[in-house]
Amino acid sequence: DLYDKYIKLFTTEDSYFQLEKAVANIDYLAMELNVHSLKGLAGNLGVNSVYNAACVMLKEIRTGDKSKAIGLFNFVKEEFLLAKDIILKADI
Repeated sequence: DLYDKYIKLFTTEDSYFQLEKAVANIDYLAMELNVHSLKGLAGNLGVNSVYNAACVMLKEIRTGDKSKAIGLFNFVKEEFLLAKDIILKADI
């Protein structure tokens, strides 16, 4: 029951929406903080597609080409929206 509660809450996770704002504002610090939070939550809940996408973006922010990280947000967004759709359609 507890997992079901938190997996549903994942669909409205604020760190995703804050990440979206940070990308729009080209705010690398906010991007790093929010993609790190999203990665952690996705990992804890077993939403591996979002976790993996967030890992790639976070690595690029921390050690690579920051402008490339902005492009990787589309990958994170795609995986988040797909996971959200699956979760909302599931009979939980």
